[in-house]
Order: sequence, then structure tokens, then C-alpha cells
Amino acid sequence: MSLKERPTRHDLMGEIADLRARLEEAEETLRAIRHGEVDALLVSGPNGAQVFTLESAEQPYRILIEQMQEGAVTVSQEGLILYCNLRFAQMLRVPHEKVIASPVQSYIFPAQSAQFAALLRLGAVQSARAEITLCTAEGSRLPTYITASPLPVEVDGCLCMVVTDLTEQESMRRNQKEIEELNAQLRRSMTETHHRVKNNLQIIAAMIDMQVLAGEQTLPTAEFVRLGQQVRTLAVVHDLLTAQAKRDGEAHSISARTMLEKLLVLLQSAAGERRIRATIEEAELSARQGTGLALLTNELVSNALKHGVGEVDVTFTAHDGRATLQVCDDGPGFPPDFDIASLETTGLGLVEGLSRRDLGGTARYENRPQGGAKVIITMPLN
Repeated sequence: MSLKERPTRHDLMGEIADLRARLEEAEETLRAIRHGEVDALLVSGPNGAQVFTLESAEQPYRILIEQMQEGAVTVSQEGLILYCNLRFAQMLRVPHEKVIASPVQSYIFPAQSAQFAALLRLGAVQSARAEITLCTAEGSRLPTYITASPLPVEVDGCLCMVVTDLTEQESMRRNQKEIEELNAQLRRSMTETHHRVKNNLQIIAAMIDMQVLAGEQTLPTAEFVRLGQQVRTLAVVHDLLTAQAKRDGEAHSISARTMLEKLLVLLQSAAGERRIRATIEEAELSARQGTGLALLTNELVSNALKHGVGEVDVTFTAHDGRATLQVCDDGPGFPPDFDIASLETTGLGLVEGLSRRDLGGTARYENRPQGGAKVIITMPLN
């Protein structure tokens, strides 16, 4: 090499500066790659320039968070939403871009604001969980389960939240509660039904006992007919209570008008040409009162048909917490020396017992000025 071909000091210094610049550029590129700041590289080769995309280790996690069915939220110290995935925005029925940088408290049901604030305070230092109700853009409530946890020290003061939609679970809990209430209601109804059946069987047994105490070796057919009529009367009450239980699951009360109208239709069919006239007002009776009133009405109307003549008038009125049943006929009426205490007839004994024991009321026996007997039963309405 001749002296003219040797590089000068200036040339060498320029080459060194160029190499240093290229080295710094290479180091900067490597640093950017290490820190995830590079998405792709443009590389020249025999086949021309080619683009190589880079995928950091965080990419699968980002995809996972965006695709998960729970809401994912990052909240700042001031309570602003720094990030949320698409699922959280869908829960709120709010466009995703409008959720970012909005106050997280604005989506909390007002009654639970204090509870949510306490969750955030605890979630800033340790993992914490609570059931919180959110408010959607449509104004509806969204039950959720929120887990709040602190983020690493690099983002000190911020925390992340995982929000789970509890709508389905809440619906299941409501259904379970309704099932439990229906089961409890069914148990109560069964207990009440058994109690009513027992009481009614005791009434029938008492009627039989009264016949036995009369000392007769044989009973006339009319007494068996009468007993059968009482059983059918009880069946009317049970049919009404059963129908009510099917409608609303409860059978605590019965309509006096409905019960008496059905019963009088039954009694009219057995009255032949004798007419039963009725004036009935409405009143709500307990099941026990309804049973007692039905048996009383049956007994009094049957007696009027047996001992009286002409039409039988039945009147039921209800005022100021008290009800009155009145049954009248056109027969000879009660004898002048009539004394209920001295009589031992099965029918009047049943009337007295039902009036006082089942209805908590009283019975009066009178004669009408125009002729005929009149029995008046008064009772309190529960």
C-alpha cells in the first residue's frame, strides 16, 4: 500500500464515530425489544426486505383478559378507571371508550357506596371480596361479586378488580327462597287440613254419641239421613277451602256468602216443594267459623223444614265486627214453656255447642209475631 492509499487520522476518527453510532443504535434496538417497545422488525435479506412481528410474553395474558367472561378493571388512587376489558363495559351497558377515565363509584348502587369504598381501601393493601350491586346505563341493578387486589409497587396506589356477574346465581337464590316458602306454606296447610278433619270427625262422633246417650236400641232412618246431611255440609266447606288453597296456597279463611249460597242450594234440593229464601251479606270467616256456621245453618234449616210449614227465611248480616244468622219458619213456633236448658234433643244440643264453642257467640230462640219460630245466632268476626 502506498502512502497515498493509507487512511488519514481524520478518516479513522470518522470511521470510529460511525461504528459507535451504529453500536448505539443496535443497543437501543435491543433495549426496546427487551422492554416490549418493538412490535416488528424490518430485515433486509437476499429476498428483499421482510417484516418480522414480535410477540411479548404479556400478549397471551392480554388476550385472556379481553376474552374472559368476568370484568377486569384497573382503578387509580383517585377512583378513576384506568383500564377495563370489554366484558366490564358490556355488564354496565356502556360503550367501552366511555368507561375509561370515568369514576368507578358512578357505577355503584348508591346504598352500597360506603361498602364499596371500604372494599377499595382494603383492596389497596390486600386481596378483598364483597358482593356489590352495580347500576347499568339503563338504570337496572346488576348483582356482582368483586375481588379487589393491590397492583405491584411499580404502580403504587392502584388496584385491580375482577367483577363476576351474579344475575344467574341471584335468580337461583330467589327461586330457592320461593321453593322454601312454598314448602313451609304446604306444611302449614297440611297441618291445618289435618286439624280441620280431626275437628269435623269429632263433631260427627259427638252427634253419634248424643244418639247413643238417648238410650235407643235402634235409630230411625231420619237420623241417618240427618247425619249424612251434616257430612255433606262439611264437604261443602272443605271443597271451598281446597279451591282457595289451589289458588293462593293458603286456606285460612272462607267467604260466608259463597259458602252459604252453595250450602243452601244443597238444602233446597232436599226441601222438595218448600222454598228457602236467603238474604246474605259478605263476610270473611276463619276456617273454624266457616265450618261452625255451615253446620249451624244446616241444622236450623233442617229443623225449620221438619217442624215448620211454608217458606224458610235465612238471613246473614255483618256489621261492626259482628255477624248475625237468622232462620225463620211459618210453623207453630216454640211452646210457651220452651227452655233450651231442659231439652236434650240432638239438634238443639248441636246448635248450642256450635254457637258457643266454635263461633264464640250466642243463640236466641223466639216466636215471630205473625207466627213461626225464629232462631238468632250472633257471633264476633275475627
